[in-house]
Amino acid sequence: SDNAPTIAQTTITPIRAQAFVPFSIEISQDWPAFEAEMRNLLMIARDDLELSGFTAGNGTNQPLGVIYDLYTNYSGQVQTSATTDTFAVADVYATIAKVAARFRARGSWIANELIFDRVRQFNANGGATLWSQLDASRPGTLLGRPAYSNPQVDGVINATADNYVLLFGDMAAGYTIVDRVGMTVELVPHLLGSNRRPTGQRGLYAMWRTGGRVVDSGALGLLNVT
Repeated sequence: SDNAPTIAQTTITPIRAQAFVPFSIEISQDWPAFEAEMRNLLMIARDDLELSGFTAGNGTNQPLGVIYDLYTNYSGQVQTSATTDTFAVADVYATIAKVAARFRARGSWIANELIFDRVRQFNANGGATLWSQLDASRPGTLLGRPAYSNPQVDGVINATADNYVLLFGDMAAGYTIVDRVGMTVELVPHLLGSNRRPTGQRGLYAMWRTGGRVVDSGALGLLNVT
C-alpha cells in the first residue's frame, strides 16, 4: 500500500525580545569598563530568558517551550506516573518507552537538579545497578544517555498539581529553535526628556528575535508525576 508520509509545513515565528539600560554620561566617564560589563549582563539576561522560553514558554510573545508544547498539544507523549504523586524507577523506563525506537539511541535527559538528586536516592531502594551510570559530574549519564540540568523544569512534586519533571528524547530531532541574525546591542548616544532636550544620559539597547516549537513529537517523551 501507499504509506507515504503526510507533507505539511511547520511555522515557527521568531519573537522579538529587547532590553534597555539607561546610564549617565558621568558613569561612562568614571567607569571605562561600564559598557562592556552591561553588554555581558545583557548576554546573561538573554540566556536566562531563552532558557525559560524554550522550556515552558506558552507561545504568546515568547517561544513555544518544549515542555509546554508537549503537554498542551501532544498529550500522547506524556507519561503519567505509575503511582499517584510518586516518582519511581518504573516511571523512568516508561518515559523512555514514549519515544519512538529510532530516536532513543540519540536521546538525552533534561530535568531539574533536584529531580536528578531524587534519582540518585533510588540507590537506597534496590536501584544501585540501574543508576550506576548516573555520575556525580554534570552532565552525568542516566541509563547511558546524557543527563542535563535545567532549573526551569519542575523540581518539586506538588500533590495538588501536575508535575512535568523529566524529559527524554532526541532534542535535535524533536524541537527546533529559530534565531534571526542574533542579538545586537546599540548605543543610544543621548536620551531626551519631555522637553526634547538631552537629559545627560545615554542608553544601551539590545534586541534579538528567536522562536521555537516541537517539530517531531515522536522524538520526545515527558513524565508527569501526578
